[in-house]
Amino acid sequence: MKKPVVYLTLIFLLAVFVTSVMSANTRMGRREFRYYCYKQCHYEGNGKTKVLTAASYTKMQWSYYFQNNMSQLKRQHPNGELKKVDISERSLENIKAYVRKHALDSSRPETCGS
Repeated sequence: MKKPVVYLTLIFLLAVFVTSVMSANTRMGRREFRYYCYKQCHYEGNGKTKVLTAASYTKMQWSYYFQNNMSQLKRQHPNGELKKVDISERSLENIKAYVRKHALDSSRPETCGS
């Protein structure tokens, strides 16, 4: 009787660990958003681009930018700015998780300074 319970517990813990490792990391997403998006282009005082934070858009608007192979995001960066910063797929997933979690209509909207 004890063996099946132990095995099921181990399988459950392993599944929880694997899914948490594979899922997007919002803490890393915040760092990557600040580095790739905010500090590279969308910071205060730049004058050329709009200041951008996670709370700049709603969850739906952020999803719109990231859907269809980021076609809308690429349209907003016509001069190849996204290629210049060379963001990995993992970093994009982290950034997407961060901006959706802290979007304007979320329970905890966040700007880069907070």
